[in-house]
Amino acid sequence: MEIYLQIVPTKPEMIDGADSTEEAILFRNYYRCPYDHAEWRDDWSCACNDRCPICCAEIEPYHSEEIDNREIAAYLDVFSDESSMQS
Repeated sequence: MEIYLQIVPTKPEMIDGADSTEEAILFRNYYRCPYDHAEWRDDWSCACNDRCPICCAEIEPYHSEEIDNREIAAYLDVFSDESSMQS
């Protein structure tokens, strides 16, 4: 079973430790629960542990990668376009 969660801040200042003068850095973390075999990924400002969405066990990421700021901008543009279409 794979579960995809994606948390992407809309502004750099929403990321812990980032101010408006520096570029935000996000990491895409990949998790696999050894208890119920759930797999998911999540985007955070660091390579941090997360809770399994099924059993709530604290899980370390088995892989983390830095997300390119262009990818974040593209996601925000798409999200913004979808929001404006619903209005």
